[in-house]
Amino acid sequence: MAVAPRFGGWLVAGRLVGIIVNLLSIPDYYDIALRDFGLLPGAVALARLAQRYHGKRQPS
Repeated sequence: MAVAPRFGGWLVAGRLVGIIVNLLSIPDYYDIALRDFGLLPGAVALARLAQRYHGKRQPS
């Protein structure tokens, strides 16, 4: 994710969704699923920011 956040952010978001679905199928792991659900918007936000600002130079 550090090398290519445009793709890594979406990869992490997809992985978190898979983990959430898996944890919801196991009783007594809802708290961990909720934690991962809280991390999901951060991964999506990073991916969207990286896509928006990819290739743009900062003014010096």
